[in-house]
Amino acid sequence: MNREKTVYLGYSLQALAAYDDGSYASMYIVRPPGGTERVSPVLGHFASPADAVQFALRRAKTDVDHMSSGESRQVIKEYL
Repeated sequence: MNREKTVYLGYSLQALAAYDDGSYASMYIVRPPGGTERVSPVLGHFASPADAVQFALRRAKTDVDHMSSGESRQVIKEYL
């Protein structure tokens, strides 16, 4: 299950849920302004695709908040 792309603070985000052995793996794709798309690692497993997508979008926004605030501009490099 894929959610439509969302723009958040200039970053393009797409939350994903991939069926994986009885549960749904949560991941996201992020593209910084003027940057290259990157895929997160698996963030967790959930019983439903909706829960996996919801979690991925929340996590993506949290990571963008950290990158945008200057607290940790390494988030994409370290975790993606």
